[in-house]
Amino acid sequence: MAQDGVAVGIPTDLSTTPPVCQHCILGKQTKQVVPKLQQGERAQGILDIIYSDLTSPEDMTSAGGAKYILNFVDNMSRMTWTYLIKEKSQAEKVFVEWLALVQNETGRQAKCFRTDNGGEFTSKQFESYLRQQGIQHQVTAPYTSVQNGCAECTHRTIMDRARSIRSDLNLPANLWGECVLTSTYMKNRTLSRSLKGCTPFEAYYGKKPDLTHLQELGCRAFVLKQGVNPKIYCWSVECILIGYSPNLKAYQCYHCESQRIHTSWDGCFIESQDGMPTPTIPDEIDTDDAPEEEDEDNAAMRSKN
Repeated sequence: MAQDGVAVGIPTDLSTTPPVCQHCILGKQTKQVVPKLQQGERAQGILDIIYSDLTSPEDMTSAGGAKYILNFVDNMSRMTWTYLIKEKSQAEKVFVEWLALVQNETGRQAKCFRTDNGGEFTSKQFESYLRQQGIQHQVTAPYTSVQNGCAECTHRTIMDRARSIRSDLNLPANLWGECVLTSTYMKNRTLSRSLKGCTPFEAYYGKKPDLTHLQELGCRAFVLKQGVNPKIYCWSVECILIGYSPNLKAYQCYHCESQRIHTSWDGCFIESQDGMPTPTIPDEIDTDDAPEEEDEDNAAMRSKN
């Protein structure tokens, strides 16, 4: 203040730097900004760096009995895999099964596995497994989740979309798990800002995703009844579309009356635009078959006669 001339009457010695005040540190300290270099550089190949994040237990158990959301994110392609698990202790088993799946699928070896300091991935048995697989395990500093920012941002994106889906479809709260899986399914097939005009699906598989099977979420879905069905009864049951099966080529349809989820490929859908009337007569008339228009002079002479 004295240097800037904001106030007078303050004896100040500007020739030396004032000492560090530990009481100011104790009263005002906040988290330090993590430099981009410390967060880590972008991986150059698929499975070079894998991020993972296990959420806190949800307030309500899902329809399948799950309480936790476990995400795996490939750093290079941003491809995401989401698992719903019942117990925190299942995380290690799920990772082992997932790792065998993706390594067999891509033919590549995972190099680095980055997690937070949660106890789900820090057991001695799991650390021994990673060393046997030749995978480096990197953990974030305590209370520094930004170092695992890729997984944190992915989880936030998935949950934001899942809440929007559940609100739009007016689904029961215990169907949050299905909304989360649908959110991940759609995220992998939509553009990612970090990939600059590419989808995670294309970056991971090397081909563009086929979206011809997508239907409007929440639309009326008529699922064909399976098994023996008397001929006098309807052949299908009316549900609403809530998502897509992650492991099958099938739709996930929710029957409101029975509160049951039907997984089936045999479905007919009525979307919102299907309820709008469509013209059966073309807007344009073929000019070759249309009668020629009379000019004004011929029309006036014909009227006089």
